[in-house]
Amino acid sequence: ATVSWKAPVTDGGSPLIRYTVSASQGSCVLATLLATKCEITGLNPGQSFSVGVRAVNAVGQSSATTESIVLPDTPSAPRISGVSLNGVSALVTWTAPASSGGRFITSYAVSAVNASNATDITRCTTTALTCTINSLKVGVTYNFSVRARNSVGEGAASALYTTKTAAPPAPVVAPAAGTTVWEMYRAENAGLSRALVGMPPAPGKVSIASTGARTKVTATGTKTSGGPITHAIITISSKSRKVLARISVRVSSDNPTATVTVPFKSSLISVSVQFANDYGVSTGGPAGVNVREGNTYDSTVIGGRPQLMGSINGDPVYFAAGSSVLTPAGMKQLQAVAARVKMSSGLVYVTGYSRIDEVRGWAVDALARARAETVAKYLAKMGVRQWISFQGAGAVKSDWGDWRDRRVVVYDGGTLGAA
Repeated sequence: ATVSWKAPVTDGGSPLIRYTVSASQGSCVLATLLATKCEITGLNPGQSFSVGVRAVNAVGQSSATTESIVLPDTPSAPRISGVSLNGVSALVTWTAPASSGGRFITSYAVSAVNASNATDITRCTTTALTCTINSLKVGVTYNFSVRARNSVGEGAASALYTTKTAAPPAPVVAPAAGTTVWEMYRAENAGLSRALVGMPPAPGKVSIASTGARTKVTATGTKTSGGPITHAIITISSKSRKVLARISVRVSSDNPTATVTVPFKSSLISVSVQFANDYGVSTGGPAGVNVREGNTYDSTVIGGRPQLMGSINGDPVYFAAGSSVLTPAGMKQLQAVAARVKMSSGLVYVTGYSRIDEVRGWAVDALARARAETVAKYLAKMGVRQWISFQGAGAVKSDWGDWRDRRVVVYDGGTLGAA
């Protein structure tokens, strides 16, 4: 936690020598004697503490200015209300945690662990209170659990919900001739498409009013379709398309309206407004608004290796040695990935890797991060509107060979429906 303060209005007739900071929990070391902020270390999420600051001159020290602070915490455990099995798929439903930890819940991670093999884990990630886990094994007992995540991190797991998938069905002999029922179903439903769930609608109207050297921007919309609306993202750009400001404003989902005044002349700027929620952003603005750097790993470790969130989407994208520039083959591959991701029911996670022998020192991590960011922005350019988190995982050195470690992998929350 960072604590900052302002210098006293008067020094009492003698120049200030230093500040003293006392905290009931944790410790603080000032960078200089007269620094006006302090990083308090040794604290835990959800912890309560008080901090006092005194100014000191040659005469003595002032009375303390104190403040009581409660740090945000991870969410409490959700409660699974049911698991509905359908063949090798399980629809898991749950109720939200009693406490969000003081931050908005951004996603839920659901795990199904084989009761006889703890390394056999199937997952799904979502922003809703339901999620379907596919590709389970028949006749197997699974322990289901759900965790909620906010900006602080992933919270405690729910109590386990244990159930068993149905035993394998008896063999079915296919007809000697003609078309099978499955082939008929595929032919009759070839035109079905899968749609995004929870994406917010775009603003219905954006108005701009000039007030001298300032511009007033108002965006309104009627919540008629799509997912909930939690805030508006207002992008102010120059006529040369350079982003001058990006403002996020909380709005009501029932009557979404946002108004801001910016210190730019209306004749010199371009304005775009997108509605957003914890799932993604609407149309109506520049590509890349939904790209953010963040954690792409969940809390599960298997065989000493942390596991990535979501399910892998497509093959990894490979880069030339020392480069973070997409190749034509990589672009073509990501176009196919973007098409699948846009039909996904979860958030998107992009993780970049590099080799320790590609570049030197700190540049190894920077290269992995640049590759992940490049892929994330390209997915946004291809029309992916879910929130895209990217992270550089640094250097690896496998037995596969150089080119396989110069890669980026894309994970998402899984798809809806059946092809």
